[in-house]
Amino acid sequence: NAREKLQEFPFEVFSRAEGGRMAAAAARGPISLWRTKAWPLRGWEFRWDDEMVLGIDTSLAERRLGEFVMKFVAKLQAMDMAHNVLISGGRRVIVFPRRVLFYPDADVTKLQVAGHEALGWWIVPTATDELNEAAAKDLLSAASLPKAEEKRVIQALQACGWQLTSEAKSTEATEDGGPLHEKLHLNV
Repeated sequence: NAREKLQEFPFEVFSRAEGGRMAAAAARGPISLWRTKAWPLRGWEFRWDDEMVLGIDTSLAERRLGEFVMKFVAKLQAMDMAHNVLISGGRRVIVFPRRVLFYPDADVTKLQVAGHEALGWWIVPTATDELNEAAAKDLLSAASLPKAEEKRVIQALQACGWQLTSEAKSTEATEDGGPLHEKLHLNV
């Protein structure tokens, strides 16, 4: 089991752990919407839940799920909001709206929060560079949107037809309950 966990992004393990995510809205047909809870960068997970359709025609599920996700992503693009879109197995898509941390004219030796970094997987340029859990959490947290921008994301989801729960609409940070490596059951 420990070997299996090493093959996954830390976010994958975290999101399945108790308290890692919450239902954000009532399902819309076969598609549900989830929100991360204590991950340092808030993510919105669109999930296809109808196993029967997947057994018949996966392309139908992928196309329909893509329509829901793209409707939301188009709203983020219209707001000129940075975001990462991650596809997991064709039945899950996670969207991480975020701040832009470094612009092209900035110091390129610093890390940018890219897709794999949003998942907790870090590439450290040299052996002398220090990247520990606290630094990783700080960088992910720095990419988190301010409350006003979080409200715009929530409004975009609602404009897409999602009836969000009151907890999902909260822009308050969720208590993380301790170090990520403990929640991931990793021996760091």
